Amino acid sequence: KAFEKLLRYKLAKAFEAVPELDGIVLTLTEADFSAIHNSTPEIYPPEQVVEKIVRIFAEEHAVRKKHFILRSFGSIAKDYEDILAGAAIAAKEFSFEVETKITPYDFDPFLPDNPFMKRIPNLTLGAECDSIGEFLGAGCLPAENVENIVRYVRWGQKCGVDRFTIRLDRIGNNIFDTYPINLFAYEQAIRNPEITAEEIRRIYAEQHYPADCRKELDHLGRTGYEFVSEPIILIIS
Repeated sequence: KAFEKLLRYKLAKAFEAVPELDGIVLTLTEADFSAIHNSTPEIYPPEQVVEKIVRIFAEEHAVRKKHFILRSFGSIAKDYEDILAGAAIAAKEFSFEVETKITPYDFDPFLPDNPFMKRIPNLTLGAECDSIGEFLGAGCLPAENVENIVRYVRWGQKCGVDRFTIRLDRIGNNIFDTYPINLFAYEQAIRNPEITAEEIRRIYAEQHYPADCRKELDHLGRTGYEFVSEPIILIIS
């Protein structure tokens, strides 16, 4: 009861301090202390812990007509399983959104499609995506990622995603100052279910590159991704 009162108090104070706040995104992992996977799961089953916390957040949002989003992000499969199981129980009474990373565990372009991208009855589904290339230099190296971005969007659409959330910056770098073609690719792929990566590259080049060096700039973007995604060994003597 004390824990519940503390959460409700903090939520009330947050909305009181920022009344224009549309809602809160809740992450149950990425913390120094895990409330989900505690030392006595036989007493506090993870999915029931998730349900309890989610119900508190969902109810406090509902009474204020705010939008609650639960991130299912986890570092291991058990995180996803327990978070989604708890969300499914809470969904019997409350409606909110589950936001899941487009690739499992993190924004690594070499990982497969996220198998935990699943719709739960009565809930909406959001896909959390990356445009800056967190594992491709985070904006410090060239990383046009058009082909993978189209793949991400198609997987999200296949899973019935209602909303795509796209990270625009990382470690002081933003997509507008680095390789905006990635953000353009998300927009084009979301708006046009039939468009291909090659078509996106062609349209972007026609709209943004001077005609006299269009071919060279397009080639430079493609080879930049190859440079950061393939092993490179520097021998200094």
